Amino acid sequence: MRKYNYFDDDDELQEQQSGQLATAVKNGAAAALTALKGALAKGKEAAREKRAAKTDAPAQTAPPTEQPAVIAADSHELQPPKPSLGHEHLDELAGVTDVDRYEQPPVLEVTVPSLDSASLTVPKREPAPREQENAHTITEASVHFAEPETGEDAVSDAIRAFSHKSGDKVSVAKPVERIRRVAETVIESNPIETIERVSRGKRFLITLALLLFTVLFFVGVVFFFMRSITAENDRISEFNANAGEVCADYIMKYGSANYENLYNTYGVQGFRMTGLCFARELDFDGDGSSELMLCYLDNGEYYNDVWGYNSSGDFDMLFSEKTAQSEDKSQDAWATLYYKDGRYLIAVHDPEDIAQVKMYQLRNAKFSEKFACVYDSVTESYVVNDEPDLISFEHIKLSVLRAEKAIVSADEVMNTLDGFAGTESVIADPGTAQTMENAYYTIVQEYNKRYGTAAYVEKDGKAYLDGLAVVDLIDFDGDGQDELLLVYRKQIKERDENSEGESITKNVDKYYCDIYRYSGARALLAYSNEGLSNVAEPAADIYYILKKADGGYHYCINSVTLGNYGDELYASSGEMEYNGTEFTSYLNVSYEQQYGYSEYYVEGESVKKSVFEDTADGIPLFGENGDGYDKDTYLVTYVQRKTGDAGDMNRIPENTEKTIQKLNAQYEAN
Repeated sequence: MRKYNYFDDDDELQEQQSGQLATAVKNGAAAALTALKGALAKGKEAAREKRAAKTDAPAQTAPPTEQPAVIAADSHELQPPKPSLGHEHLDELAGVTDVDRYEQPPVLEVTVPSLDSASLTVPKREPAPREQENAHTITEASVHFAEPETGEDAVSDAIRAFSHKSGDKVSVAKPVERIRRVAETVIESNPIETIERVSRGKRFLITLALLLFTVLFFVGVVFFFMRSITAENDRISEFNANAGEVCADYIMKYGSANYENLYNTYGVQGFRMTGLCFARELDFDGDGSSELMLCYLDNGEYYNDVWGYNSSGDFDMLFSEKTAQSEDKSQDAWATLYYKDGRYLIAVHDPEDIAQVKMYQLRNAKFSEKFACVYDSVTESYVVNDEPDLISFEHIKLSVLRAEKAIVSADEVMNTLDGFAGTESVIADPGTAQTMENAYYTIVQEYNKRYGTAAYVEKDGKAYLDGLAVVDLIDFDGDGQDELLLVYRKQIKERDENSEGESITKNVDKYYCDIYRYSGARALLAYSNEGLSNVAEPAADIYYILKKADGGYHYCINSVTLGNYGDELYASSGEMEYNGTEFTSYLNVSYEQQYGYSEYYVEGESVKKSVFEDTADGIPLFGENGDGYDKDTYLVTYVQRKTGDAGDMNRIPENTEKTIQKLNAQYEAN
């Protein structure tokens, strides 16, 4: 059984005890003190019985004591203490050598280290006179004990006794001061007040330490973010290098991004992308690491590949399938992406039934089927679980495009490739790329093959230019690099009505104008328009107009349409400027006449006739302007007129041949 020793202390040390920890230890000490009193009470009761049995025995003197609480026979509860014994019972207490420990539920659970009472050394002090009257000696514990009036000193003694491990020599002041400081820190939890209580020197050191810690903390934060940024930059650089290498290989195999007119090959209206016609950096699995999606045309069929890092960390092809397409070239060809919850999925259409679609998801460096859906070709939308989804799907068209869309798509691919390392050398390499002259000459040869070389023809009272009528090099934006202007004539079928009002199909010859730009590697289409300018009255005159502006030229076209046997007329004039990539509208004016009533428009807004005339003034051959235009500003070139008005049109084929020879000196017309 563990033994506890208790001793007294000065009153001023008792006043310094505070806090929850002290309260908990007080409860334990009080229980131990009560147990000691219980043992003394037993001794008193035994002495009283002995006196009753021996009435003739001489009286014995013992130090006065107070009867402690005792334990009832049928209960573990302590009984109230009884009055103290007199000095005559001192010899009876000499036999008390141990104190039983009674357990009482503490307010706060405290782990009390083992304490060997025999090893304690307690400073002695002289007891007060009243204390001498009540003093007792517990011989085995070797502790001089004096009980205070209130019992609080005993509790304080217990707190100090518990402040050291068993076997340590205990001084009174230091353990109590340590407990007090710990209790104050825990209870108050106010480090600022603690700092204020210390000396000025220590306060300076603490402040300096806090400042140093703050500086080191922020340096650590900055270092952490710099490391993160560096790691991210390294990851991006590695991806750009790997993607650039793959794209360079695709360009070598399939050609760079370009487009072609479907009508020339398949008789279908619209354009289709050729070569490496789509490239985009995407994060398919949402893990923060990018993948590379590519679409390309190979032997007339479109394919969709995805490159990324495999489970071994190598940049590898993770997916390769044909895109949605049909053998009918008049039908669209496209790739489909699905985006939701930070992830991209890619579609695979059933080649036998293009409406049936399976969506594939990237997980653990592999694509696997996620869900199936249905494609509605009428609305160009997808149905998932019988519900149309008009938000999550992206439709990437590759064929049957407008010329403007084809131009933009090609430029987007070039811009994407510019961000990948290694593609610059492939694009600029003369072995794989073309010089401007070679690029333009390749286009000219293709047009000559399709439409024939330039020729001057007079037939049925008309003089006109046939085949590839005009080839001209013009710097439209004034940047020192020429664009290639082509005007050609071809036969098409049109619907019309005969004299009896019946709908018929007839063959007509029509002029077109295409303008190409040089991208640094290839010739790309910048403008295409069906039909050239004509005049208001029914005449054979067909022409195109160039206007000098801003160090370069604007391209102009006048269009006149007659209806209801001449009772209705709609005329417009458009002026377009070249921005280095495409031609955009610079000015548009128009008017319409119906049975003598006229309406005038500028930029689509209805205006007064005077405003219209001020804006349209000077446009050659538009409205009533006729030939009265500024010939230093406008250049008008006819490609068809009445024979009597042909003038020097017959010299145009010769000029076209000379221009082609600038591109290739070996060229000779048939």
